[in-house]
Amino acid sequence: MTKRKKKTLDIEQEAEMYTICFSILALCIVLLTFLSANIAQIQIPSASITGNIISDLRIFEDKPSAIDYDTLTLENISQELAFNAILQAESDMQEMQEQGFSITWVNDTLIEAKSYFKGEDYTSLLEQIETINNTEKREKARILLAEAQEKIGIPVDYKTVLEKTQSINERKLRAYELRDNFKVSEMRIKEIEELRLNVSPLYSIFSEAETEFKDERYEEAESLLAEIGPLISKIKAENTVLKAIYKAGTETTFSFIKQYYKWLIALIIILSIITFIFYNRFMVKLLKDKVKETTIEKKVLEDLMVKAQSDYYSKGILPKHTYDVKVDKYKEGLMQIKHKLPVIQARLHKLSKLKRLI
Repeated sequence: MTKRKKKTLDIEQEAEMYTICFSILALCIVLLTFLSANIAQIQIPSASITGNIISDLRIFEDKPSAIDYDTLTLENISQELAFNAILQAESDMQEMQEQGFSITWVNDTLIEAKSYFKGEDYTSLLEQIETINNTEKREKARILLAEAQEKIGIPVDYKTVLEKTQSINERKLRAYELRDNFKVSEMRIKEIEELRLNVSPLYSIFSEAETEFKDERYEEAESLLAEIGPLISKIKAENTVLKAIYKAGTETTFSFIKQYYKWLIALIIILSIITFIFYNRFMVKLLKDKVKETTIEKKVLEDLMVKAQSDYYSKGILPKHTYDVKVDKYKEGLMQIKHKLPVIQARLHKLSKLKRLI
């Protein structure tokens, strides 16, 4: 082997060694990066709330992830889960308030849930809370820690915490469902109203249900809304029956008239003649009585005038002023009779001639 070939071989072996070393070094770097990422995700078990909850500051940095109460079991509940449940309940209450729902019951239940939660290792917890950048969320964490600190000595019951917060979540869902039911019921009532049917009972129940809902009596509100559907069906059924009766009656009437119209015309003519005869006789009698009453009234006024003249002129017992008033009154009455009586007598004469003809 020549010196030149030997030198070339040495260079190739050296290059191969460098390549292997660099490959091993790159592999080690990749392995170290992978192990570091996994170690960072491992939580160190601890009996304190610091190790279980606040070690992951994302609880305060972001909105707490929604808890799936459908798959949740109430056994072996950790402090972290209970704490997150309280935060979720606070978020539910805030959402309900923003949507215009009443939150008195929710607020009371949340306070009760917090009474069964207790924080530990307060010094460490406070230090980590101070590292939160968001001022509002940092203050929220301080308030929750202060509330937990005040409850030292009260038995811790994370199961009750979960039960209370779960009921708040169910309350929120129920509120949304009820609001949707109100919208549906209102639409159905308006449809009935457009048919020009009586919807007063429906609006009465609807208004009462709204009052119960605003006062957070959801069971009563649901019960009242449930009455609207059957009542709408009843109103529709009654309207259908009335339409059927009206239609049947109309068809029967037209059929009867069509079949017996000749007899009906004859009956109408006969009834008209009978009515005319009786009306004419009634009016003759009425006018005769009127003439008799008017004649008597005329005679009375004439007698009164004669008496007044006698009292004033012959006897002198009637003052002039009184005499003038009485005479004017009697004359006015006689003048009215003078105009009225000939009209009555003329009409009576005309009807009497007609009476003799029929």
